[in-house]
Amino acid sequence: MLFRSEHVGVDGSQVTMPFHEQSDGTRRLTHLLPAMHTARSAPGLFVIDEIDRSLHPLLAKGFVRAFLEWCANSGSQLVFTTHDTTFLDTGLLRRDEIWFTRKNVPPGSTELYSLSEFRARNDLKLDKAYLEGRFGGIPPMEVEMPDWVQKIMAELKPGAVPPTEPSAP
Repeated sequence: MLFRSEHVGVDGSQVTMPFHEQSDGTRRLTHLLPAMHTARSAPGLFVIDEIDRSLHPLLAKGFVRAFLEWCANSGSQLVFTTHDTTFLDTGLLRRDEIWFTRKNVPPGSTELYSLSEFRARNDLKLDKAYLEGRFGGIPPMEVEMPDWVQKIMAELKPGAVPPTEPSAP
């Protein structure tokens, strides 16, 4: 079965196109919507990795807000991961609902801890404070980057000497 989507053109006419031609964000949001419907009709735990993938930050937050409102008192819970600091918003999530991760050195384990463990003023810009490292969870780029990426980055630095190709025997 071929799914199609419909839009209203600039002249008011109906435009039909194959669903696979939609933007990544439109397709992603369409894939997330059934979770909201299911959460209300069959309560459970819904885990979504990288909820903001391919979505505008406001659209991703809008989905979470709609999920929380739509599923209020249903018994469903939403757990999601994101790298989008705009979710550090106590108007959307309580402090005990915002969690950070920190990879431990040597590698092999990850620590989880809540924003509620920090004493932060209510007027603090949480996204800015996080990016400044006030809550931890900021990966050291040199440690986190694989060796091959570090090698490429070193070669791209201004003044770096490009590697020579090995000569043929």
